[in-house]
Amino acid sequence: MVVGPDGMPDMTGAKPGSFAPMLLGFTFIPLAIGLAIASAIYKYGSTGAYDSNMKTIIEKDMHWVYLAVVVFGRMIVFVNIVPMAYKSKVCALVTVCRVRVRSVRARGSHLWHQRGF
Repeated sequence: MVVGPDGMPDMTGAKPGSFAPMLLGFTFIPLAIGLAIASAIYKYGSTGAYDSNMKTIIEKDMHWVYLAVVVFGRMIVFVNIVPMAYKSKVCALVTVCRVRVRSVRARGSHLWHQRGF
């Protein structure tokens, strides 16, 4: 990291990374892994018992609950990952804040965490 004459980091050459691969990776790769494990268990397990249980679930229209759980889980991942897209945009500000906190601590002032940056 290059530090300027004022002691602040020089972030002029910093470029934020692409967010789409991270979003797609964290959202759908765990879903695909879980689907592969479930398919393997279904194929190599007690298929007749699984079919009878699924038939009961479908007759009671409870399959929508299972779909809702999957969609809700993907929504939680999405909501937790999206703020990371803005993290790279604020990286320079966070670095500046950390430098300011260090300089305030170095001067020995108290209650540095209650001051506005």
